[in-house]
Amino acid sequence: MGTNGNGITWEAAGSGSRACKFGGYGMQGAGKTTTLSIVARMIAKKLGKKTAYMVDSEGGADYVASLFKSEKITLNVLRTREFGALVKVFEAMRDTDEIVLVDSVTHFW
Repeated sequence: MGTNGNGITWEAAGSGSRACKFGGYGMQGAGKTTTLSIVARMIAKKLGKKTAYMVDSEGGADYVASLFKSEKITLNVLRTREFGALVKVFEAMRDTDEIVLVDSVTHFW
């Protein structure tokens, strides 16, 4: 642990840390889904994952499915805008190191 001089205490990340938590923000058509898919595929390859999951509220899974397929990664999709379903996904995958994309989280609130 250490302090950076302004009262914030930092601690070393360990085995309990996940590889990445990543969000994207931008206007429609800016490339959020594509960018998040690129990051997800890179992480999946680094972790040796052959499967990724996407909670899709706006049809982006069909757009990026071929990107995952080209890397031999299966993209499983849950098409919903139901907040309860999103909660169930995060509860089910809380203690895993699965790759989960949510596109777009704004539809759930």
